[in-house]
Amino acid sequence: MQVIRKRTIKRIKDVSFYGVSIDETTSVQVISVCSAYVRICNKMGVPEELFLGIFQLTKGNSETIFNALMDFLQKQLLPLEFFISLCTDGASPMRGCRSGVSTRIEEIHDALITFHCANHRFVCNFILCAQIAKIN
Repeated sequence: MQVIRKRTIKRIKDVSFYGVSIDETTSVQVISVCSAYVRICNKMGVPEELFLGIFQLTKGNSETIFNALMDFLQKQLLPLEFFISLCTDGASPMRGCRSGVSTRIEEIHDALITFHCANHRFVCNFILCAQIAKIN
């Protein structure tokens, strides 16, 4: 796994900019983990999505997720100034306007573009439509 991660980190460092997609979940055993992917455009201009890893968290709150992500980026020597986008679900620990992960990163890196994951939005809309259909 370390060899694959080293190759992934090298590929990220070989490009000008990168974006990160993260998602936190808590298991039935109440173990909180965060999965992370990075998006880059390779030297040929082709977009790629690479697996960064799964990080076990002590809590599923925004502070813990933010610290875990920042620690990982720093340990891998990935420059924050090249971190241009963050994609998350719409949960308040991720997108909260006061202390969500995206808000915390924007406070130290104002050029960051944040996205609400299209897949998560689709599922939310599907559930909402199903509920409306039941009511009608």
